[in-house]
Amino acid sequence: MSFEHYLEKEVEVAERSREEYRPEFEAFGELAGFYERLIETIRISERCAIIPGELLLVVANQMFGAGAQMLRTRANDALALTRRAIEATASAYRIWQHPDLAEIYANAYPNHNKILHPKQWQPTKEYKREFSTAKLFDQPGEVFAGLKALYGLTSTMASHAGIGALAAHRDGSGAERIAIVLGGDPREITNNWYTLLAAYMETFKVFVRMMRDNAPGAAIDLVVKDFLDWRARIAAVAAARAPWAAQTFAAFLRAQKGL
Repeated sequence: MSFEHYLEKEVEVAERSREEYRPEFEAFGELAGFYERLIETIRISERCAIIPGELLLVVANQMFGAGAQMLRTRANDALALTRRAIEATASAYRIWQHPDLAEIYANAYPNHNKILHPKQWQPTKEYKREFSTAKLFDQPGEVFAGLKALYGLTSTMASHAGIGALAAHRDGSGAERIAIVLGGDPREITNNWYTLLAAYMETFKVFVRMMRDNAPGAAIDLVVKDFLDWRARIAAVAAARAPWAAQTFAAFLRAQKGL
């Protein structure tokens, strides 16, 4: 498949996906709208919220990219972007809890401006220690239990070139497929849409918690109320559209009561 042919195929797949997965596509767009409303509502007034506020923009950007990739049925690419969003969320939360770590985070790569320096992209020992996976995710509560599970999923399927990277390139008999994969099993694609929705619901919840003191109370309360009403409706959509995944998705939503 030439690159030109691939681009033509990608447009076709995206247009078809809008119809085939319209409920999931629309739900994803509505969730993105809650991010936009949260971003418009907050006014950063606390020093400890500056970097978390910037990382909120990072997460929203990753979300838009993930949704665009899912329209093209490039699920692993969508999961890779989501992995970065989850890590950014956990980093933001750690800085919010420990404002003294903001400087360590901001200066993680002291040689980044030294082109071709052998340690140009080597992080500091302090950064590796304070922003390790263990310190980012090994926290009490169901929020980070969910984030940690989703981080593990996205890491396995999309970040590392292990068995997860091979999965989409084999058919049922184990034979190799072409290198570029568009389309796929509708059931699996639907599952991935709900995985993304679960992930970005979770990260949204974390940012609402961090940004409450940087937004008018009535404004953020309205965003939260509308979000909770929407979330209940999406559970019903999942039950109708993906009954094989609805039990897991519903269990996730039950664990995320309130904000």
